[in-house]
Amino acid sequence: MPIRAATSILIVEDGDDDRMVYRIMLTRQPAHGLSITLASTGEEGLKALRGGKFDCLLLDHDLPDMTGLEMLDEAMRPDGRLPCAAVMVTGSHSDRIAAEALRRGVRAVLLKDQFDDSVLRDAIDTAVAATSGPAVVAEAPPPPDSAIALSIAAAKHGLAATFGVSPADVEIIIHA
Repeated sequence: MPIRAATSILIVEDGDDDRMVYRIMLTRQPAHGLSITLASTGEEGLKALRGGKFDCLLLDHDLPDMTGLEMLDEAMRPDGRLPCAAVMVTGSHSDRIAAEALRRGVRAVLLKDQFDDSVLRDAIDTAVAATSGPAVVAEAPPPPDSAIALSIAAAKHGLAATFGVSPADVEIIIHA
């Protein structure tokens, strides 16, 4: 799925290679008006968030000056919400990090070794759509399969953290 037109993304990632890989992943398919801003520390990311308007924050958990969770706390608006949609990437397979990120309003947590450009674009597009749209839409069409998969993955991580088990041990059954 291509990223929506005129989407502004802030990538906060300390690894030079990872920052460039994410940029390439996002621009591999042309998107009219796609704007990407890069930051390598939490402070740079916070400064960019305060100085501009972004549709989505793509945030690494392990930054040199703070964790991604700490950056999310600093970025919160007075109403307790994030200033834009957020997707976290992490090399850690910690259920606690995923659960805490989701609790803070992150729409998807992606493991660095388990996603490709399509999954990244879908996660950002789904996060932006969910954040910018109304909270409840009457008779809305069903989300694409990728959005369902991300929501199920997020639910599995949240349930696993709540019950102190591995997400692999959580089974979600949907009856249509």
